[in-house]
Order: sequence, then structure tokens, then C-alpha cells
Amino acid sequence: MHAQLEKLGFSAEEAKVFLAVLEEGQCTAGPIVKRTGLHRQIVYDTLAKLKARHLVSETVKSNRKNWTAASPSVILKEIKVKEALASEILPDLLSLKQRSEHRQEVRVFEGVEGFQAVHMENMNAQPKNSIVPVIGATGWDWATVMEKAHCLKKYEKLRIGKGINHHLIFFQREKENTLRLVETHYADQPTESQRKHRFLPDEFESPVGIQVWHDNVTLIIYSDPLLIIQIKNDLVVENFQKYFDILWKIAGE
Repeated sequence: MHAQLEKLGFSAEEAKVFLAVLEEGQCTAGPIVKRTGLHRQIVYDTLAKLKARHLVSETVKSNRKNWTAASPSVILKEIKVKEALASEILPDLLSLKQRSEHRQEVRVFEGVEGFQAVHMENMNAQPKNSIVPVIGATGWDWATVMEKAHCLKKYEKLRIGKGINHHLIFFQREKENTLRLVETHYADQPTESQRKHRFLPDEFESPVGIQVWHDNVTLIIYSDPLLIIQIKNDLVVENFQKYFDILWKIAGE
């Protein structure tokens, strides 16, 4: 029975002493020490702990302390009190958990290697058969950087294998180059249906390319050196997805 009591939150000493008091009935510490084999001081300390939990009571007879076990039903009452307390603080604990999950992580990459690394990392982590929206796609500039060290082929092989779509919003001034890129690089690929593009008027133009992945938003600035900022924050992802959806409806084909 010791093991079962320990599973209910008793320490090994508490389980031994409580069972000894139950078996002895009203008794002094001596019989408890004999029955448990514990040091006398450990018995006294443990009795004090059980008394604080209302599992034993103390009376004095002939100037000697006598101990009596409470009804074992007190154990169930103690569990119900803990359950009520857990229910009371649970909303606050869940709130803390949610706040920790929404913590923002910002990472900065520079140069061609950083550009390629963050793209491969994002594509590896992206769920299969999902869509990656891009606002301010650059076409030739993006492909040129990704082609270095043959990264473009690796990226496309991974993207196609995972069935991931790209929905790309370009600016109008990029239209001619974009259509030429599609014709030159992708027209002969049956998987090109996985990539859709639309065009916004140049007045919407921004110097920052925005990629909305499942767990982060990646900002790309074609400066020298290249600058890539990755923001991991669920609320940021959600709001940029909404922003993309609005622009996708506005954009023309």
C-alpha cells in the first residue's frame, strides 16, 4: 500500500508513518518508530507534516504526546481541494503558455549564403501541399541569387517534391521580365501550375520583398550586401497573410 500512497503525493516516510498510526490506533511515537524502522527524529518530523495535512491528530496524556490517524477519507478531500485550486489557476497558466508561444524571434541574415540558407530552411520547414504568398516578388533578381552555387535547382526540387505552391505578387514594372523568366525557366515544367503570379500598379511598390511562410515572415532587401530579416511570430504571420489576400484581389493578371 506504500506505493499507492506515494502515487497520491505521500513521501516514502509519510506513507510508512501514516500506515503505522492507522495500524497502531492511538499511540505514542515509540511504537511508530518500531513499526517503521525510521529514526525517531524522522518520525517526529513526519508526524508534524501529516498533522499539517490533517491526516493525524495529537493529544497529550500523562505529559506524553499520543497520535491518532484521521479517517482515510481525508485523503480524498485533500485531492478535491487540490483539484479545485488547479481549476482556479488553470486559466492563468494557459494564458502564460499562450504568451510564451507568441514570443517573437527575429533573425537577421546577410549576403548570398544567408539568402540561400534562409530559403532552404523555410522550404524544409514548410508543410506539404501548402501555399507561400510573396508580396513584391523580384523574378530575375531572386533567381540570379538562388542560381549561385546551384541552390535554385535544390530549392525547386524540394518545393516540387513537397507540392508547395507560390502565389507571387509582382509590381507592374516587373511584368515583362517576369513573363520572360516564366517562359525561359519554367514554361517547359508541368509543375509550373504550382506557381501563380499577379501584378500590382507601380504605386504599390516597396523596396522590401515579403514572404509569408507558415511560421514566419521573411523580409528581403536587395541591398549590398543582401539583407534578410526573418520574424517568427504567429500574429505577424496572420496579419501579413490578410494583407496579402487583400492585395491579391486587387492585383491584375
